[in-house]
Amino acid sequence: MTIVHDGVLLDVTAKVANTAIIGAPYRPLLNGRRYRSTGKTQIEAGCWIGESVQVGEGAIIGANTILHGDSRVESDARLGSGVLLTYRSWVDLQARIGDDCVIGGYVCERAVVGRGCRVFGDLTHRQHNPLLGWDDDESEEESPVLEDQVFVGWEAKVIGPVVLETRAYVCAGAVVSKRVPTRHIAYGVNQMKPYDEWPGSLSKSAFFEQ
Repeated sequence: MTIVHDGVLLDVTAKVANTAIIGAPYRPLLNGRRYRSTGKTQIEAGCWIGESVQVGEGAIIGANTILHGDSRVESDARLGSGVLLTYRSWVDLQARIGDDCVIGGYVCERAVVGRGCRVFGDLTHRQHNPLLGWDDDESEEESPVLEDQVFVGWEAKVIGPVVLETRAYVCAGAVVSKRVPTRHIAYGVNQMKPYDEWPGSLSKSAFFEQ
């Protein structure tokens, strides 16, 4: 049975699986605190919400977006139109996802993902001082920002307040904690090359065309 909490605006054309939860409160915080959204949860026209999906309170799911089974969108996150969240992907608190993105990994709190991106790795914080209280305001860190049409490969890690410029390409398994310029390929640990200096066939990809 679908659970729809108060304050939900659900378009009549949206399809919601029986096991989905829409408008769920954000997880409890330490010391008895709780984050609560003041906004309404919105599921716009033509959306498809799969089995065991959870959409948090105040989240907005743009038109014609698909959330595959077991994916999760936390409170106050914003997904544009035509977005696809693949199985078990996670968009955390207050993150922003642009139109026509495919998300198959983890997008941390307050991260910004531009239009037409594909993210199959993790966008995470640095945790510069793990002694700060978990969930405390002073422990909040800046998040990664992806411009338009960025690709992040399988199991790659993008860490901290870095910018990945338009059509940056992050290889599978890479670790990135520095800015990646437009049409550069990031690989290994913060290793980068302009696409036209890449020795393999990736340099010929139409992804890098002007």
